[in-house]
Amino acid sequence: INGHKLEKSLDLEIIGKEFSNINTKYGKFSVIGNHDWRANEKKVIEVLSKNGFTFLQNKNVKIEINDKTLFIAGVEDMQRGSTNIQKALENTTPPTILLSHSPDIFPEVPEYVSLTLAGHLHGGQIRLPFIGGIIIPSKFGNKYANGLTEEDGRKILTTKGIGTSMFQIRFNCPPEIHIIDFI
Repeated sequence: INGHKLEKSLDLEIIGKEFSNINTKYGKFSVIGNHDWRANEKKVIEVLSKNGFTFLQNKNVKIEINDKTLFIAGVEDMQRGSTNIQKALENTTPPTILLSHSPDIFPEVPEYVSLTLAGHLHGGQIRLPFIGGIIIPSKFGNKYANGLTEEDGRKILTTKGIGTSMFQIRFNCPPEIHIIDFI
């Protein structure tokens, strides 16, 4: 969602249709971000759900892959004040992947979580050489703003995403979509 209004974004039906073309036999999972819930959370969930997405708001799913078990967990957005990592990870075991809109939860993620995936910061959108992002809505600044970060044996991948926030500009921060093949 671009901004906090659906009418400023690409039509959700078009987005949903494009995402329905993603071929995966194990499912498509998502969490809601601040722009999603401010614009129209119910509509976002409705459209993407009918196109194959499962939303993980403080919950998890168990996936069986070739006689192995993988857990995908997700937390609600921190700006909402309802993030519950413990509830999201309830009854999970390694390997577990945790989805969070904001990377600011990372210091609280237990070490048995194999990978945390996040976004929200748009990589800083405007990145200056030697400085990094100049506007990063994170209490950790540039620390988790983009890319793969390893800390105390834990890993977080924060995508720059494809959108913008506040200013409709990117500089030295190209949009990106990560494709992660675990098998």
